[in-house]
Amino acid sequence: MKKSIFLLFLLSFYKIDAEQFIYPVADFDQGHRLMLVYQKSLSDVELWMWDTQTHQAIKGLSSFITPANLRILPSGTGFSFIDQGYIKIKEFHRRSSKTLPIYEAIGLFSSMNWIDEHSFYFVAREGEYFQIFQSDVDANIMRLTNESADTLYPQKIDDQLFYIQRNDDGKTSIIKQAWHPLLMTDFNQEPEKEVIKSEKSKSLCFLQMINDQEGFYLEAPTQKIKKETDCYQFNCYNLKLHENNWINQKLFSFTIPAKYITGSNRLYESIEPFLPNYTCKDFIYFSDFNIKSKLFELKKINIITKSIEIIQDQGIYRSSISHIFAPHIVHNKIYCGLIVPENLKYQSIATLFAAENVQIQLPEFDTAG
Repeated sequence: MKKSIFLLFLLSFYKIDAEQFIYPVADFDQGHRLMLVYQKSLSDVELWMWDTQTHQAIKGLSSFITPANLRILPSGTGFSFIDQGYIKIKEFHRRSSKTLPIYEAIGLFSSMNWIDEHSFYFVAREGEYFQIFQSDVDANIMRLTNESADTLYPQKIDDQLFYIQRNDDGKTSIIKQAWHPLLMTDFNQEPEKEVIKSEKSKSLCFLQMINDQEGFYLEAPTQKIKKETDCYQFNCYNLKLHENNWINQKLFSFTIPAKYITGSNRLYESIEPFLPNYTCKDFIYFSDFNIKSKLFELKKINIITKSIEIIQDQGIYRSSISHIFAPHIVHNKIYCGLIVPENLKYQSIATLFAAENVQIQLPEFDTAG
C-alpha cells in the first residue's frame, strides 16, 4: 500500500488560524487528474485541478466563485457547478464559466446530475417545497414532480425516477415513478408512483441507486445536537428488489462530528464530503469518526459478507494530520481528503497553495489493501 508523505513534510512550524479542508470531488482526463475543493473558511472556497502523476495543482476557477455540487460534463470537456444559487458550466478551454439563464420562479438549486451532453436534472425550491426538474443547456425547464411535499435526492435510472419524499409531518418515503417531464405550466398530470420504503419517525436521505433493482440510502439522526463537540450517527442501508419486493437491510453505521455538518466551522458542502463511496462493486468505502481516539478511520465493508475492515497504514497521516476523509476512487486507487486541525503547529495550507508552483500529494491507498 502506497504512502504519500510529500504534503506532510511541507506542513511544519507555523500555526494556522482554523481548520482547513482539501478533498477530491471528481476526476477527468481518464482519471489522471482530480478536482479538489480547498476550503479555507466557510466563506472562502476554491477549486483546484490536480495531476495525480506530477502532483502539480492549478486553480480551476476564480477565487470570487464558491463552487458546490461539481459534476464533470458527459463529454469530459468541462464541468458544471452551483455557485451561490446559480448553475454554471465551465469548459476547460475557456477562461470563464457560463451562467445558465433560469428565469422560472425556482431557486436554491441542488442535486444536479447530467443525463447527456445537453440535458440534466436537479432539485430546486418552488413555492413552499423542493421539486425535481429537468433542463437543457439553454435553460428550458420542465417539471418532474409537483407534490405538496419536498421531493429530494433524485436518481434517473433509464426511464425511471427514484427520489425521497418528505412530508410536512416528517414522514419520509422512497418513491419510484416513470420519467415523464412536463411543461412548467402543467400541474395536473401525475405519473403513477410506487412507494418503495416509508418511515414515519425516521429520516431517510441521500438515495443512491446503482441500477433499477438496487441502491443505497442513509438514515439520518433525528435528535438535536446540544453542543458542537457532539457527533451525528448515520445508518447506511442497502435497498434491493427481490421477487417483486423491495428488501431493506442495514449495512453499517458511521459517525461524524456535528461541527463539520452544522455551525460556523462546518464544511461548505456540509455532509456531502462524508457520504459513503459506492463506486466499487461489492464494496463500500467510508469515513468513520472514532470517538475514543478522536480520529477519522477509513473503512470498507464487503456488501456480500457484511464484514468491515479498517484500511491499514494510516499512522503516518495521524502522526501529523489527524484527519483523512472523503475517499475518491479511480483506477483502483483511493485518494482521500485532509482536515488540518486548528490546534496543530503546521505551515498553513494557504501558504502552500499561494506558492508559484503548487505541488501536493494526497493520502493514497490501494482498493485491494
